[in-house]
Formats: sequence, C-alpha cells, structure tokens
Amino acid sequence: MRRPARLSLFLLPAALLYAGSFWEGTDYSAWTSAQVEEILNDSPWAREGSVHASTGGGAIGFPGGGSTTGGGVGLPGSAGRRTPGGMSIPNGGWGGGWLVSRYAQQQFDSGDKDVVVRWSSALPMRQAALRLLDGAPEAERRVAAEQLARQPDYYVISLTSLPAAGAWLAENPEKLRQACRLTRKGKPSIRAREIQITPHPGAPGVILYFPRDEDISLDDKTVQFEMTPGEVDVEAKFKLKDMLYRGRLEL
Repeated sequence: MRRPARLSLFLLPAALLYAGSFWEGTDYSAWTSAQVEEILNDSPWAREGSVHASTGGGAIGFPGGGSTTGGGVGLPGSAGRRTPGGMSIPNGGWGGGWLVSRYAQQQFDSGDKDVVVRWSSALPMRQAALRLLDGAPEAERRVAAEQLARQPDYYVISLTSLPAAGAWLAENPEKLRQACRLTRKGKPSIRAREIQITPHPGAPGVILYFPRDEDISLDDKTVQFEMTPGEVDVEAKFKLKDMLYRGRLEL
C-alpha cells in the first residue's frame, strides 16, 4: 500500500508558514495576549539574536526562559529626551520619539531574558505595542492610537536586553551606537543615528534609530542587524519577503 506523503513543517518555506498567520486575517484590536507576545517575540519582525564573543569564540551562554516582552518595546512618548550618554532622542510620537512606556515595562519585565531583536517601527509591532497599553491611562492610549497611522521617521530597531556579558556597554551609549548597523548585500551599511538605553531590572534594553534615507525594498531579500562593539556581538537576520503585512513591506 502506498503510504501517504508527509510534509514536515520544517521543510515549508517560511513565507508559506507566515502566509496563514493570524495577523493577516485578524484585526489587531482582537489579538489575544498570546498573539501579542508572538508578534513581539517570534515573528518576521522579531528575531532571536545570535550572540557571540568578538574574539572568535563560540556563542556566549546566557540565561533564558520567561517572557521577553520587557525592555526595548518602542512605544510613543511625548517629548524628546536625552540618553545617559547625552545623545538626543528624536521628538514626536511614532515619528521618532519612541520612548519606552513605563507601564508596559513594569507589566512585562520578568528576570533574565534571551536577546530578541525587534523591528519596532513596523506597523504590526506598533499595533502589538499599543495592545500592551490596555489598562494604561486613557490619555496615553488615545495619543498612541492617534499616532498609529503615522509612518515613523526612522527604522527603529530594539533589543529586549543587552547580552549579560556586555551589559556594561550601556554606560557608553555612543560607542554602542557607532557599533550598530543594518547591512544588505552589495549596498552600503545603514548606521544608527540615535540610541536610547532603556533601564530596567537585569540587563538594560536598547532602542536604535536608523535613517530612512536609504530605501529598503524586497529586492534586498534580507537585512541583517549587526552590533559589534568589540566585546560581545549580536546579529539578527530579517527576511524581507516574510515582512509583508497585508500586501505591504512593513519596516
């Protein structure tokens, strides 16, 4: 008897797996808490960072487990601020001043975390971040909802935390900023223009602002985030074809 063919999910192209994902057919206002967590931590816009010692050694082991929805979620703020190192943060809501929401941070900080690299300026990420404000003051939620329709002025990349071995780098944000870039094959790197350190229990998180002067398109196929300060490096690769959201490349 001929045995029925079995197709492992692991053999399916990622684009096919994501094509039927809940975010394509369900309005963000109806996303469950588990779905919000998936968007923020395990989606085309949220990749687990590959952490390595810059000396060429193997990957650094660091504690895992628990929710990674803590520091580094870019949420709207009211005014520009300055980082501990003195660098200014762009003013405006979703247009640039993505200040971390104290409310969301307190709700989701939960001890040691792996490093998740998020493309926080993408619309589904902003929608998920807005859902984190459920229960926050009405004025804060109203401002965030109004700003949701605006395209951010920057590509905003956030790290839920710095690797444990490199947490001290938060004390030198300018060095950290200079070490961060977005790379595409055959094109110049896009360097981070601004940085914000997001203090919270454990290793601090990081929010980086990259200029949109350099257009990123599906023709680029992949974009890699690289943080190479010289002590401990973090990399994360984003597949652009998987980052289509309702027919549009969302970055």
